[in-house]
Amino acid sequence: MPLNAEFKARVADLAPVRARLAAMQPRWAGVDAQRDTYFDAPNGRLKLREGTVETALIAYTRADIAGVKRSDVTLAPLTPDAAAAVGAALAASLGVRTVVEKTRESLKRMKDMLLADAKAEEQSPATSKVPHG
Repeated sequence: MPLNAEFKARVADLAPVRARLAAMQPRWAGVDAQRDTYFDAPNGRLKLREGTVETALIAYTRADIAGVKRSDVTLAPLTPDAAAAVGAALAASLGVRTVVEKTRESLKRMKDMLLADAKAEEQSPATSKVPHG
């Protein structure tokens, strides 16, 4: 199971975050328009990510604490057609907790993935994520 450690912070303006990330000289990995559907899972978290780059069912556990958090992740890649069917089945079975739409900018630096997310329903503040793993 891959290890994901992440730090999330709300920022009013992503420009200074982008500048700091650029100073790390990462490789640009692209932009992904994502729709995450979170289900009422009995254990941990379960979301269906439907994106222009990544589409997958993602199960993970993570402590509800401030600061850097460890996540234990199980990722099942899906085709867009399969994602629609899986999403409908999970929604009927578990119920939907929430849906989050966002644009994710991805940069890579060695083994680290540096991410900056801007949520569609929250033009400001935005969320910056910097996972390590």
